[in-house]
Amino acid sequence: MQAGVQIEKSKLIGWIVTIATAIGIMCIPLSEAFTPQIRLFAMLSITVICIVAFDLMDVIIPSVLLPFAYYVFHVVPINIAYSPFTTETFWMILGAFVLTNALEECGILMRIAYWIIKTCGGTYNRTLYALYLVGLVLGIICFCGHYLLLISLTYGICKAMGFGKSKEGTLMMMVGGIAALNVKLFAYRPATMSIMVSQVQTVDPGFSVSFSDQMLYNFPSVLMALSFIWILTKMYKSSEFVLPGGKQYFEEEYRKLGKMSFTEKKALVLLIVLMGWIISEPFHHISANYSFMLLPWLCLAPGIRIGSSASIKKINMGIIFFVATCLGIGIVGTKLGFTQLIAGHLAEMLSGVGSTSFLYVLLLVGTLFNLILSPGAMMAVLPAPFAQLSLNLGMNPLPSLLTIIYSTDFVFLPHEVPAYLIMFGFGLMTMKDFIKLHLMKMVWFALLFGLVQIPYWHFFNIMMR
Repeated sequence: MQAGVQIEKSKLIGWIVTIATAIGIMCIPLSEAFTPQIRLFAMLSITVICIVAFDLMDVIIPSVLLPFAYYVFHVVPINIAYSPFTTETFWMILGAFVLTNALEECGILMRIAYWIIKTCGGTYNRTLYALYLVGLVLGIICFCGHYLLLISLTYGICKAMGFGKSKEGTLMMMVGGIAALNVKLFAYRPATMSIMVSQVQTVDPGFSVSFSDQMLYNFPSVLMALSFIWILTKMYKSSEFVLPGGKQYFEEEYRKLGKMSFTEKKALVLLIVLMGWIISEPFHHISANYSFMLLPWLCLAPGIRIGSSASIKKINMGIIFFVATCLGIGIVGTKLGFTQLIAGHLAEMLSGVGSTSFLYVLLLVGTLFNLILSPGAMMAVLPAPFAQLSLNLGMNPLPSLLTIIYSTDFVFLPHEVPAYLIMFGFGLMTMKDFIKLHLMKMVWFALLFGLVQIPYWHFFNIMMR
């Protein structure tokens, strides 16, 4: 009963903040730049973001109603309000979800995970690095749709090894979280990247990012993660930890999977075709987005059937519609001039700063936004104004976009990312340890961001226009 009351109190606080924010925005005086349409746009958009951030209702409800509200309140015409649903980005993201579910359903992802761990693991420390390698490989293969699978796998390993709420369990779950979520800094994530690129294109129409660009330009994030895992092993003296069963346990789990099925072999062929399509895009000039719009549905077709109808039914349509809503916020905001308005005010505040200082400010802003917004909402709010500001400063928008991706992983409270909340919910890590370890990771990554990542971008000459 007490828990129920507590939940109601948190909802009440969320509603109070949401309504107060909406009223506050509507009380802002109008001006030549801050028009009635922009004020309505800001109020409606931020209200929806607050509703999602505070989990006040199922995400699909505000996501479906926001474009309708844009139209009803005469913010923009109906064809602009609903334009995100007609873009290739929306259908590409939907296909990416279907593909990931099909690959998980047929078992190929778990087979790859166990094969890597049994091959590279054995001792406690080697298993930590093997876990990160699993996350890296699966993140590339299924475009960062692996995080729940990997978090569950890590928890399963801890339970099988008898690691409760202990140093062994805490460290294993921390590294599993890094492998599940930190990989998004390096591996291409269609949902995130498509939203961000589409927002940047509203102010820089010729802007684009290929599958390989993020992997190439954010490669130092892999070295940051590996070095941080090494720091953790020294801090915890984990070389002294015992891994019950060792390599034999993972070999046995892999053996239980049996021989690779015909369905898994078909999935492997599909992955090779998909990767080949993406990698060869510079030669055939057929957008990699089309591969996600075509191949996921073919893998459910008769004669192929890598997945089943369950691969479609498992999709959280609320998330799909929220992605479309995030796209719409950027499109409508740019159409009304809201993006340019925000960028203009930021430009006044940041006038005279260098490129390094600008990127650190963006990193800080993203970290603060993380406290109240979901990563998807951040993609809708930050890319366009900061891309505009990059152009105003004579910079290439690409580093600002990649910096925003970095900021989505600068978290220190479980609620900031739903997957981290799930990981924390398994109960193998105390809140004190969660905050301490993630703050350590944040500081380490922020340090290397300036010492390694920014010079790396300078080396590839992508900082300036």
